[in-house]
Amino acid sequence: MEKTQTQVQEELSILLMSYTDIDSSYDIGKSIDKICTNNKLFYVKQSFENLILDNDFNKYNELYEKKWFKIYRGQLSHIKTLGYSWTTNKKVAKFFANRQYNPLILKEQGIEDSKPIILESKIKFDDLFLYINDRNEDEIFVPFPKQLKTKIIEI
Repeated sequence: MEKTQTQVQEELSILLMSYTDIDSSYDIGKSIDKICTNNKLFYVKQSFENLILDNDFNKYNELYEKKWFKIYRGQLSHIKTLGYSWTTNKKVAKFFANRQYNPLILKEQGIEDSKPIILESKIKFDDLFLYINDRNEDEIFVPFPKQLKTKIIEI
């Protein structure tokens, strides 16, 4: 049975509340990815726009005016899976890359040569994304990160 736009928005709203409340949110991201895949793209895009907080609309409109914009992700070099959380702020990406880097813990996990990196990609406003800034991170939630073309810009 096909869901209505309201049902899609309710499901996304519940998952996104959990997503922004915790840092380790990959499983929630996969659930959001599933909703985006299994429902009409128009409903999902409309739901994302409806879920943007009022005080984030100015930045969202700035992104709209740019048409194409760069996004960044900080992570460790041994991680090959692209996450759902990106940012428009390179300093925020650098913070997350460095926050994860602890040589002692990595060595205990058997990971020897991992370093903090910043990935860069470019998306257009028409792509499916959600702008979230409730933690002042200029976060861009990308439901289909595997489709991004990325390059490492800093190590």
